[in-house]
Amino acid sequence: MTIQVLKKTSTAAIDIYKQDNDGYGIAKINGDYNGSDEVSISTAINVDSIVYNRTFTAGTAGTIVLPFSLPAGATTNAKFYYLREVASVDCKWKASFRNIALDNANALPAANTPYAVIVPNATKLQFNLNGGQATFLTDDIAEQYDNTNKWIFKGTYEYKTWSSTDPEFGLAYALAAANDPDGKYVAGQYGKVGEGTYAIPMRAYMCKKNADVRLGRPLAKGEVSSIENLPESIDVEFIDEEEKTTAIGRMNTVTGAIKIDRWFDLKGRSTNHKPTTKGAFFNKKGIAK
Repeated sequence: MTIQVLKKTSTAAIDIYKQDNDGYGIAKINGDYNGSDEVSISTAINVDSIVYNRTFTAGTAGTIVLPFSLPAGATTNAKFYYLREVASVDCKWKASFRNIALDNANALPAANTPYAVIVPNATKLQFNLNGGQATFLTDDIAEQYDNTNKWIFKGTYEYKTWSSTDPEFGLAYALAAANDPDGKYVAGQYGKVGEGTYAIPMRAYMCKKNADVRLGRPLAKGEVSSIENLPESIDVEFIDEEEKTTAIGRMNTVTGAIKIDRWFDLKGRSTNHKPTTKGAFFNKKGIAK
């Protein structure tokens, strides 16, 4: 049985195939694509099966933007989270990410939308369309504001590099794709972007809306709000049940390291070990998780 390319897309990250006899559409996505081609599909293409080739690191949360919409009834082996709030209380910061299933038990991740994602029991992300069809069609990626309207969760379909002249420089937080040769950080750590930090296609990052940063306290005499007031660490939580936190950690926005301090089961009870569902979240030198 011959398998042929069904339609060429304008991105090297996605190939779509069919079987000659029945037109069965298969989309294969290189989720680790780091080339210069933008992920762009301007004409809708329907497929019956998706193979998402990307390896997820156990114990960490990744970021993702999907270039396709899923049909009703589809299922996935991952949990998807949106940025709910980044808040400063008593001079401490915390970023909260909420499971989309809490708002709708049948919720599916939307196309062209940034998410944090955790694959609880596997290293590969899977989608089961259950007889339906997924539609590949890219558009402008939605910017997701937190409840305070001061922080934005943003995605990218193209290779993005930050420099000191970028308006997001000093305000954005991203995830490391590779170990630093000098040992300053390792792959999977998060922190504030620096000169030369990059993001690969179909990833997301968190960004302060502007430089007017306040620490939840009155400014001292002569002190002004600026990006210099951003903290060295941010507490991070993933919420999988109403008002209950799966994990609480702390992100160092200078070194990019994140440490999970406490784990909780879904009944809110503190545990002495990591649960099956693991999470960590947002550094330098590339978003790959």
